[in-house]
Amino acid sequence: IMSELLAEKRTMQPAVARKTVGLDPGQPTVLLMGGSGGILSYVDFIRDISAAMASHTVRPIQFIAMCGRNEKVKLELETWTGLPANARLKTYGFISDFAAAKILQESADLIVSKPGGLTTFELLTSRRPVIFTQGIGIQEIHNARFSEAEGASVYVQTGLVGAKAAELLTDNTARAAQVYNQDRLQAEFQLQHIVEWARSAEVRQHS
Repeated sequence: IMSELLAEKRTMQPAVARKTVGLDPGQPTVLLMGGSGGILSYVDFIRDISAAMASHTVRPIQFIAMCGRNEKVKLELETWTGLPANARLKTYGFISDFAAAKILQESADLIVSKPGGLTTFELLTSRRPVIFTQGIGIQEIHNARFSEAEGASVYVQTGLVGAKAAELLTDNTARAAQVYNQDRLQAEFQLQHIVEWARSAEVRQHS
């Protein structure tokens, strides 16, 4: 767990962050994260979320697709001719710079991601509502269920992402509840506490 993630809360407003990366500051924005492998149903989610939001806002929905090292998926999205009329799309490949990735997260009103090991706990510091989906293996499913049980995110099946995204984008109370619980977990799971627990666990194992 990078110490930068625990050092301070993120305070940049989404509109300010969007302007920084060349996005429209006034449009609702969804960040799609598929891990380093770019494993996510990007097209399905863009279609479903756009359709679900069509009755809520006349403004286009901005999507940021982080495709990791999956250049094939990135190219497919960049050349996709079926983008919904009420959607705008900006794609990125693998981002190794922490500050650059942080700005993209801060640009979002909502983050949709697979619940990878590091990604899950990184997003628990994002101060943005999070939808986890498409977990791979029992470990990722447990990550998502843990976070949801703590009220810091939700875990839904692929076909329900659109409806849940529309709910979170339009429900201030639901968004605030997730941010509150993310802050609570960030305070409880400080790096030093984790190190101390790991040391005590090792002692118990060998005693």
